Amino acid sequence: MYNGKMLSLLLLLFVFILSACGANQAEPEKMTETEIVKEPKTDNTRAINVKLITSEKKLPQNIDEIAFKRQSVPYYEYLVMRAENEKDYEQIWKYYELTPNNYSVNFTEHDAYFIGVRESGSCPVDLGDVKINPEGTALTVHLRESGGTCTADATPRTFVIEVNRDEGENIEEVIIVEGETETAVPVI
Repeated sequence: MYNGKMLSLLLLLFVFILSACGANQAEPEKMTETEIVKEPKTDNTRAINVKLITSEKKLPQNIDEIAFKRQSVPYYEYLVMRAENEKDYEQIWKYYELTPNNYSVNFTEHDAYFIGVRESGSCPVDLGDVKINPEGTALTVHLRESGGTCTADATPRTFVIEVNRDEGENIEEVIIVEGETETAVPVI
């Protein structure tokens, strides 16, 4: 009789242990709201052809006073200006203190955009893809870093690009993309 009770007790303990093993299994992970936000966003911009007029390591002297400054990390500063005619083009060219050149923009067909940025002195940036949104109000400019070990100094860089007026006549802002950071900069 003692063996029957012991066997029943062992069997009951065994069933209890087996049922406890299944009870501790976690439910499959559910997607949280934060993870939903991280899904890739739809890019409905389209690439446009631009002509790079110049790229120089210069910026206006008072850029710190007038540049658009990000309010969150990384604290990038940008200055974007548009020239719609020869007079503005020459004035802005001098304002950015660029090296004089003989390039002439056909302002009946194009506008010129001066894009002032700061870059690492050891990892200069190049102009990457340029896209425009469907409404034609935002130009997205991708900056490509040359790579390597980059210093944290902020040296000047200005890109001057020519944009077809039919595509860019309504541009109000330039979205500058550096790495994973996008910054919408108003056009002056």
